[in-house]
Amino acid sequence: MQIVVIASRKGGVGKTTLSAHLAVAAGQAHPGKVAILDFDPQGSLTWWAQHRNEGNPRFDSITEDALTSHLAELRKAGFDYVFIDTPPVEAPWVSKLISRADLVIIPTRASPLDIQAVGTTMLAAQHAHTNMVWVLNGISSRSHIADAVAAELKRFAPLAPTYVHERTDYVMAMGQGRTVLETKPSSTSAREIREVWKFISTRLHKA
Repeated sequence: MQIVVIASRKGGVGKTTLSAHLAVAAGQAHPGKVAILDFDPQGSLTWWAQHRNEGNPRFDSITEDALTSHLAELRKAGFDYVFIDTPPVEAPWVSKLISRADLVIIPTRASPLDIQAVGTTMLAAQHAHTNMVWVLNGISSRSHIADAVAAELKRFAPLAPTYVHERTDYVMAMGQGRTVLETKPSSTSAREIREVWKFISTRLHKA
């Protein structure tokens, strides 16, 4: 069972949307058992799951105290992937969670403030010797700095070669408890997610 943690100290970088979409992409690309856990007290992912009719991925909202036993239960049940959405805070338990991951995904937008804020998460992953990757998320189609930001990020860790753009497709799908892979499977948005998952999957197999 492989544990994927989506983390960033910066809020508003799309961790929840990315968590939901990658979990569904994993289930579609590799039929098997996929779980997604909400560790964010804000509960956005919990709201999404409550409005979802599909049975996959399995969803649970849990606390730090229940993590070890819950992961053991999922492992025993034969789950292949567990995605964990985290809050935008710097806390010891987040660092502990990062240390248990097979891979940490750090989403960021292409702005100086966002790049500055991801340093803490990057250092936590490095300190724990946990593999990490960047995903440029919420990128404007009119952005002229995404490639420059990408070049800087790649100095420190692998970067998903496909950017996830800012599109209403994602907002509308999440509002229905779904993902663009289900609402618009032939769209550019769905293609972006599949390509990012292909990259993530490759990194997991190298871990």
